[in-house]
Amino acid sequence: MRDASERHYVFRVANCGYSDSRLVDRGHQYMDQISGAWQFLMMLGAGTGLVYILRWYWWRINAWSEVSAMAAALVVSLTLRLFIDSGRPEGFALNLILTTLITTLTWLVVTFATRPEPHETLIAFYRRVLPAGAGWQRFAEETGVHAPSGEIARNAMAWLIGVILVYSIMFATGL
Repeated sequence: MRDASERHYVFRVANCGYSDSRLVDRGHQYMDQISGAWQFLMMLGAGTGLVYILRWYWWRINAWSEVSAMAAALVVSLTLRLFIDSGRPEGFALNLILTTLITTLTWLVVTFATRPEPHETLIAFYRRVLPAGAGWQRFAEETGVHAPSGEIARNAMAWLIGVILVYSIMFATGL
């Protein structure tokens, strides 16, 4: 089995180890390279990262904001794959950009269309976590407790280091 093609192994990974060449022959195989799986995962996450990060800096984001971002990224990325050839770099980039834009618009609409968390919940969260940023300023003034200064700069630096680490590992392993 060691002399099987790359397509065979990608198919096995994409299908949790189940190998059935009849599925490939019938056109049910969507990824013929492992990079397709990474691209698909990137598209599923497109537009969701911002809502996850902003949750810590803006009190108005709620659970529905995050759920709508995940659902929108899934639906939009799968739908766009039907119309845009994501196998080409230009198609992948266009799909990623459109998924990010539509997902972001979706969670912003949902954020303003739904009720925020109850005030008491937000106060308790603020006192426990002390999130930084202007988005939590009214809670800082109401409680009289302020987040440490320079927190946003430290968080931005940690984020940048994390991004560099992830991409360095991807490049180092050839992904």
